[in-house]
Amino acid sequence: MVKDDFISLGWPSERAVILYVGDKTDVVDQIRRDVAPTGSRVICCRTERGVRRILKDVPVDVLLLHQQSYTLTQIESFLKLRHEFPEQTLFALLLTPSTQWEEIAPAFEAGIDDFITTPYNLLTFLANIRTGVRLATLHRELKEKNENLSVAATSYKGAFKQVGDLAQELQQKNLQLEELSNLKDEMVGIVAHDLRNPVSAVEMYTDYLIEELKDLAEEPKSFLLNTKTLVSEVLTMLSELLDLSSFENGRVEIHPDDVELRRFLEPIIAQMNLLFNQKKIRYQLNLDEAQKSWVFDKKRIAQVLENLLTNAAKFSEPNSSVIVHISREDGFLRIAVQDKGQGIPEDEIPKIFQKFHKGYAKPTAGESSTGLGLAIAKQIVEQHQGNIHVDSQIGEGSTFTIILPSTVQELIEEKETLQATYVTP
Repeated sequence: MVKDDFISLGWPSERAVILYVGDKTDVVDQIRRDVAPTGSRVICCRTERGVRRILKDVPVDVLLLHQQSYTLTQIESFLKLRHEFPEQTLFALLLTPSTQWEEIAPAFEAGIDDFITTPYNLLTFLANIRTGVRLATLHRELKEKNENLSVAATSYKGAFKQVGDLAQELQQKNLQLEELSNLKDEMVGIVAHDLRNPVSAVEMYTDYLIEELKDLAEEPKSFLLNTKTLVSEVLTMLSELLDLSSFENGRVEIHPDDVELRRFLEPIIAQMNLLFNQKKIRYQLNLDEAQKSWVFDKKRIAQVLENLLTNAAKFSEPNSSVIVHISREDGFLRIAVQDKGQGIPEDEIPKIFQKFHKGYAKPTAGESSTGLGLAIAKQIVEQHQGNIHVDSQIGEGSTFTIILPSTVQELIEEKETLQATYVTP
């Protein structure tokens, strides 16, 4: 009953294989009787050749070597078979009548894992066998997992290599695209530069004809005026293309200065008033009088502000309003241009500063647009280490906001110092 209780408390669920190597038939018969309740299989073998044949065909959990049947040299030979069959995960136990360490130690040196003294105590014997079976099972499972890991690692290695090859190919493609993009930008710059002079000549001749032929009939005169308008639009586009090309190729430097804000705004407002008056748009300036001046490139920021105000007028309905807010917030200059126009769809906002982008909204009086102004504005503001963004809702209008840091001058001086440091004499 004690044996049955012991077995029920944790014998491995799988049927174990025990290989008894010895010539004591009474011992092997006793072992078979003792392990029978566990469902274990006991195989008896006497020779090294027989052991080799069994290990070749049968997964063995526990190897029982009877010390009384063999010399130490023979025991060593049996244990060396482990190396010949590395797929076996067996646990080697020595059955010995001795309790003297001097007589058992050589077997441990030869590779035995544990020993059982004979005649054995049943529970001690079963405990050793159970331990051996568990260790052999764990070793087998661990070996199987290692093999699976090895296969997975090999597969991952191949996948990583493939990903690496694809990344390298993608990098090469990106370099090619960058080269093509640079070539395209260079060609656009060359074409725009070469076209500007002849187009300017056309504009000059058109102006001359309009001035000299004042008594011209209405129809041909309207042709000349239309030609003048179209030529001016082409010149604007060519100038913007050249500007954008210069920014993208790093050929533009900003020249910050301490700018008095109200004096800076006066000519811009005067220039915009004509456009606002034509569309009966009300203009309002909210300037924080406590902030008298700021450091930035006056010419370039004026270019940005003129573009934002022109767009506000273009996309606003007559009798609406445009408000400019200028204030200092947390060490930054904030310039916001707010209109009550058509607004920008949410999915278009991330694209609004891309070059040549034209959204769904159309100028309310049929004005022309190149799709380059906001891209140039973004380049200029970022040259000032600032940022520009837009908040908009359909039907309620848009607010374009420029944020300029107070450290533009220091940043520019630092950049120039770094460049000078790396200039080779």
